Amino acid sequence: MTGIRIAWVVLAVATGILGSATAQWPLYEITNCEIGLGPLSSADCYRSIHDYFGRDLFLVLALPVALCVIPAVIPRPFVSWIVSATMLCAAVLGFFTAFGSDMPSLMSMVGSLPAAVLALALAAVHQAIALRNGAIVRARGGVRDLRSGG
Repeated sequence: MTGIRIAWVVLAVATGILGSATAQWPLYEITNCEIGLGPLSSADCYRSIHDYFGRDLFLVLALPVALCVIPAVIPRPFVSWIVSATMLCAAVLGFFTAFGSDMPSLMSMVGSLPAAVLALALAAVHQAIALRNGAIVRARGGVRDLRSGG
């Protein structure tokens, strides 16, 4: 399970980098202000998301990163599935919040669809490895191979 732990840590780092890059986007990326709708001025529309929300943004962006760390600490397939499902729900919530409101909201930044999709793929790989390791243990009569890290 060391490989799964490393994969989740890599995903956590990638999610953090993606969130930091997203924080530099102009505000019009998560609002409809570029077409003149909503209460934001055109000057606010071109401010970065980080400038608009301030430090609170990084607390919100830390949530998906923290979620990715959980399966690295507790490497169980059901934990991977719960985390990936939570990340997908957060991404959908963020998407609908971003496009369903006139004012920008921190909720629109809570999820990352690319990270959620990668988390789902990682959870599937984790499940496949666990099933394979279970089949190997059963085939050997319940004796675990300690050299494989399982």
